[in-house]
Amino acid sequence: MTERGINLITRWVVLGPFILWAAWELALIWLQRRGWDVRLISQEARSLAYRGLPSLAFFLTGLSVHFFVTWRRLPWSDTAGAVAAVVWWAIGAAYLLADIFDPNRAYWPAVTLWLRWPPVVAVIGAVSAFFLFPQRSIWSPPGAP
Repeated sequence: MTERGINLITRWVVLGPFILWAAWELALIWLQRRGWDVRLISQEARSLAYRGLPSLAFFLTGLSVHFFVTWRRLPWSDTAGAVAAVVWWAIGAAYLLADIFDPNRAYWPAVTLWLRWPPVVAVIGAVSAFFLFPQRSIWSPPGAP
C-alpha cells in the first residue's frame, strides 16, 4: 500500500458516510411521502442526543470546529499540542462513557443535568476543540482572522 492509496482510503472514510447519509435521507423522504412513519437522520440524531447520547453533540460540533473553524490559527505541532488533542479526545471519551454507563438522568444533580444537556455539550465540544484541537486551514478568504 502506498501513501497515495492510504490517503485515498482516508478521503473515502471522510466522504463515504455523507454520501451514505444523503442517499439514506432521500430514501427516508421517499418512504415518508409514501405514508411510512419513519424519522429523518436529523430527527434520529436529536432523539439519540436527548435520550442519553449527548456525546454525539460533543463529537459532531467539536470535529466540525476542528475541521473548519480554525482558519489561520497555527496548529499545535509539538508535544503540548499532542497532549492538548489527547485531552480533547479524553473529554469526549468521558462523555461517551457517561452516556453508556450512566444514562438514567432521574437522579442526576442539577449541575450534571446542565453539563449533559445536548446544547451545552455541543458548546463544550466546539469551544474545547477550538482551543485544544486546532488545525490550520488550507485557505482563508481575505480579511479572515
